[in-house]
Amino acid sequence: MTGSRSSLTPNLLVVLSALAVLACSSSKPDAPPPVDPDEQPPVADGAVFKPIFTVPEREFRAGTAFVAVLPGAGEPVAISALSLMGQHGGVYRKQLEPRELGRIREVVLGGAFDGARRMSIGARVLPVLDAAAIGTPSVAGDVMAFWAPVDPTFQPLTLARTLPQEGERIWLAAALDQTAITDRLHPARFLEVDDAGEAIYDFDEVLKLNGTAGAPLLNARGEVVAIHLKDWRHRDQMSGAGNPVTRFGPALQRAAGLIR
Repeated sequence: MTGSRSSLTPNLLVVLSALAVLACSSSKPDAPPPVDPDEQPPVADGAVFKPIFTVPEREFRAGTAFVAVLPGAGEPVAISALSLMGQHGGVYRKQLEPRELGRIREVVLGGAFDGARRMSIGARVLPVLDAAAIGTPSVAGDVMAFWAPVDPTFQPLTLARTLPQEGERIWLAAALDQTAITDRLHPARFLEVDDAGEAIYDFDEVLKLNGTAGAPLLNARGEVVAIHLKDWRHRDQMSGAGNPVTRFGPALQRAAGLIR
């Protein structure tokens, strides 16, 4: 009896150890696969758009928009810059407030990289009432959003949970007039979040960035880290400012009732 008991004990220990390892591994989320921080991510046709807005005054094109998913939401959202509903958009001299976005009667998303791709998403505003155009202090920053239907046309982007480190490579995902349609990403280096709460970055080259307000800035994983808002040139350096995801992301989730 003693011999059989001693022969079972090591086996029992092996089984218990294996179960413990399995329990620990199953309780931890899978770590994302490593990526090359300087290798640009892919961007699908159905992720970035040139929006067309219909308001009582007229129909107009303004800026850029992108479709993203909010954790826990059943539908994707189309995200852009609130400042497009002011002088930056070319229709209103006075900036519309978030509560005035009900003036928008329809939003049509035309593919930024595939001009033939066009879809109306109606005008279901996701009301981010604590947003404001760039230059005006606010909790959510310069952002507006609309619910979009679940449709294979859309290939939603994911919002990053954290911001890049100083000097980390990021990319502006936008269609530029002076570049080939295949040039979807325009590299930059993340610098900081300034005292006004805006993300600041330097582009690798001087670009004409007309119509890119509202475009997403992506990290190497293809996650959205900021909404591009404005840019400027100092000698041979082109720089930009955007609304960081750590600011607008939680605001969208609060507006959708996903978090408090």
